[in-house]
Amino acid sequence: MKIKVFYSGVYPNGFAPMSYRLHYYMKALISKGVNVEIVMPTTQQKERGEFEGISYSFVKMIQETRFNKRHVSRQYAKICKNLSKQCDIIFAVSVISNYRIKLITKAVHKEGKIIVVELNENPYSIIGGRLDFQFIMKIKRKIFLKYRVPQFDGVIVISSPLLNLISLYKNKNAKIIRIPILSDVKKNEIYHKKQGDSVPYILHAGSLTERKDGIIAVFKAFALAHNKLNGKIKFILTSKIALPSLWWKINSIIKNNNLQDSVEFKGIISKEELDKLRYGCTLSIVNKPLNSQNDYNFSTKLSELLVSEVPVIASKTGEMSKFFIDNENAYLVEANNVTEIACKIEQIIQNPDEAKRIAINGRILAEKEFYYLKHADSLYSFFLNLT
Repeated sequence: MKIKVFYSGVYPNGFAPMSYRLHYYMKALISKGVNVEIVMPTTQQKERGEFEGISYSFVKMIQETRFNKRHVSRQYAKICKNLSKQCDIIFAVSVISNYRIKLITKAVHKEGKIIVVELNENPYSIIGGRLDFQFIMKIKRKIFLKYRVPQFDGVIVISSPLLNLISLYKNKNAKIIRIPILSDVKKNEIYHKKQGDSVPYILHAGSLTERKDGIIAVFKAFALAHNKLNGKIKFILTSKIALPSLWWKINSIIKNNNLQDSVEFKGIISKEELDKLRYGCTLSIVNKPLNSQNDYNFSTKLSELLVSEVPVIASKTGEMSKFFIDNENAYLVEANNVTEIACKIEQIIQNPDEAKRIAINGRILAEKEFYYLKHADSLYSFFLNLT
C-alpha cells in the first residue's frame, strides 16, 4: 500500500498542531510497513528529505494571495491528480475549503484513486478575521457537510462529537475512524524538571485567541492567583500575536494588576527551547470555552504536556472530559471560570507533591491512550480496508 499525503503546511519543522498529528499518523503507518510520503506545495526550491523514517518532498508553485485563491486551488488539484498516478491513496490534510477540496476530490477520483481527509475541527467553525461572520460560516459548513463529506472515501476525525457529526453525512460506503491526539511517550526524556528556588511559571504555548483559548479568563485567573501567591509566579507565553482588540484587553489586565515583571512573551523560539520551557514549567492551562469550535476538537498540545509530566488545568469541554478525572490525572474547571482556574493554580503551587502525582498520572494516561503505536493497527486497518 502506497500513500501520498498532500499537506499545505510546514513539515518537519512546523509548529502547527497539524504538523504534530501528521507526524504521528505517519510514524504509526510506517511501523506497519506502509509506504508513505508527505508532499508540500512551496514557493521556493527545496530538496526532498527524510525525518525519523518519513519521506517528504516539495512541489514548486506560486505564492497564494487573497486575489488568486481559486487559481491556487486548481494548482492543488493538479498536484493531487499527478500524485494519484503514483500511489493508491491520497491523504489530504489541512484542506477545509469547499472549492479547494471539491477540486482535489474530483481530480483524485478521476484517476480512479482513493481520497482520505482528516477533520480536526467542526468545519468552518474557526473565526479567523472580522469578515468571518457567523451566518456565512454556518452556510459554508452546511455546504461542506452536505456536498463535500459524501465524496470522501475515508475520514479521520479526532473526537467523538466529530465522529457522530461526520457519520450523519458520509457516504454509506465510506470508512471513518476516530484517532485521538497522538504522542511519542519515549520522546524528550533528556530534559529534566527545574529544581531549586527558581520562580514557578505557567506556560502557554500557542496562539492568543479568545474563542479558542479563552485567553482573557486565563490572564484574569493568573492575575488573581499572582496576588494571592504574593507575586511568586510567572506567566510565559510563546506568542505575542493577537487581534488589536484582544491585545488591548490583555495589556489592560497586565497594567491594572502590575504584572509587567511577571508576564513574558517569548516570541518565535526553536523546538528545543520550547521543549525546555515545557519541561521546566510548573503548570499549563488549556481553557476551551464552549462553542461550535471547541465542542468538537481535541487540543493537540495536551499530548505534549502530558508526556512532559506537566500538571494541566483543563476545562470540561469536548473530548477532554472523556479522558480527564479531576485531581486524578488533571485539574478540571468549568470553561472560562476565572475563580476556579485561579484556585487550581494556587492548589498546584501550594501542593507540589500532589501536583507531581497528578502529572505522573497524566503521563500514564498519555502512554495508555495517546501513544501512536497503540493506534497503529487500527489506522493501518482503516487504510487497508479502503483499497
